[in-house]
Amino acid sequence: MKLLPIGHQSFRKIRTKGFHYVDKTEFVYQLAQTELRYFLSRPRRFGKSLLINTFKSYFEGERQLFKGLAIDHLETEWVKHPVLHFDMSGNYFETREKVESHLDMHFRIWEEKYGINPTTNDLSQRFSNIILKAYEQTERSVVVLIDEYDNPLLSVLTDEKLREEFRNVLNGVYSVIKRMDEYIHFVFITGITRFEQLGIFSGLNNLMDISFIPQYANICGFTEQDLRDNFDEHIHALAKAHNISFDKAMTALRRMYDGYTFVPDTPGIYNPFSLLKCLTYYQFADYWFASGTPTSLVKAIRKQEVNVEDIQKGYVEIKTLSQPFTNEGDLTSLLYQSGYLTIKGKDARFGNLILGYPNEEVEKGFMDCLLPLYMTYSSKKLDSFILQFKRHIADGEPEEFIKLLQTFMAGISYEVVSDKEKHYQNVIFILFRLIHFEVEAEYRTSQGRIDILITTDDFVYIIELKVDSTPEEALQQIEDKGYAQPFANDKRKVFKIGINLNNATRNIDAWKIV
Repeated sequence: MKLLPIGHQSFRKIRTKGFHYVDKTEFVYQLAQTELRYFLSRPRRFGKSLLINTFKSYFEGERQLFKGLAIDHLETEWVKHPVLHFDMSGNYFETREKVESHLDMHFRIWEEKYGINPTTNDLSQRFSNIILKAYEQTERSVVVLIDEYDNPLLSVLTDEKLREEFRNVLNGVYSVIKRMDEYIHFVFITGITRFEQLGIFSGLNNLMDISFIPQYANICGFTEQDLRDNFDEHIHALAKAHNISFDKAMTALRRMYDGYTFVPDTPGIYNPFSLLKCLTYYQFADYWFASGTPTSLVKAIRKQEVNVEDIQKGYVEIKTLSQPFTNEGDLTSLLYQSGYLTIKGKDARFGNLILGYPNEEVEKGFMDCLLPLYMTYSSKKLDSFILQFKRHIADGEPEEFIKLLQTFMAGISYEVVSDKEKHYQNVIFILFRLIHFEVEAEYRTSQGRIDILITTDDFVYIIELKVDSTPEEALQQIEDKGYAQPFANDKRKVFKIGINLNNATRNIDAWKIV
């Protein structure tokens, strides 16, 4: 079996060192023929860097690297162009100086290559000089490739002042692309989201966003057909390692890593990073989240006091998913573009898109990231709590589970909470999603919304929360609103639970179960 290219972003290295490559070169050829300017949004670790690097090898005329691939039968000229490749990925930019230093590093390399003695420190002027010199020396128009253009901005997502400073620096450089358009042959830009008021979008009037175009839906990542065509041996090896059938291995891979849909009514896409890791190490694990937690995004969720359950229950228009990030707007588009939500279906009546978590890895990983915002336990202590909760819920022991919940909540911090009831709901919802029971916050019935609904194969828990009230009042609401009615003919045992939360003690002070 060929080695799998985990984390390798160099097309040249993959092709010369015998790594397995899933052929995406037909896309490269189709786009390269147009001489247009393109933008592609995809989540991190989704193959954008390898795609950019493939464009680089193509435009540098490295024909020998493409032998046997689709493009080898399509391209006949292999014209070389000077390529300026910005790699903005893989760095955390916490100061303006780091952004400027990173750009300066690129410019110094190109200035040396084209024999330029810079007479200014102005980054935009230096970029203009490099483009002009490359054009004059090669007599070929220039190709500009920008990988993860927005990484500096995402690094300081919740810091408005720094983000504005970064935006000014990047605007000065990226706006050069339009100013020097007559010397530029092709532009391809990748990133996660579109930031408003950034010159790369407002300046390039002809920038084509291919993120939602059906024919490019699988330009990054793998379809299930890609798996069967390219990784059959590896999947058989995975199945053998776990003593399961090939079909069961495929089901597990699908559950953990499939489910991304970037364009409505197109096949689901597997996360390539997690998939390749799993097929290399023969272990089903949360590889994507382990490679870097979305710290800035989690802080933004906390800052906006988002109801965690509502994150994955959105109905949106497709135009919402391509909207730029703003401080005041909701986080739906950013969550989608970042890969934490994806398109799960379409509303047949109105055509709106239904959003949800792509797969088990993303949901669990996201809950893991959110919970530390609401509590201060170590991972080991949290795991102990979760194991105990699982037993009490599965065994139909609501009294024991509430006592344990009371102990658990004693370790939660509420220093910056304005809506305490929502905070309590978020804690409980996240906790039970980690336990992997079916749990919903604000479950809708015909008469109202159940605060927390937990279901297992044998039991139904209807939980109503009150703050500075009584459990009797909570139970009365369950009765008055008929929250148990949908389960009247259910064979499972139904527990109706009223819980009162005390703001002074920041914990459960009374409960009643019927």
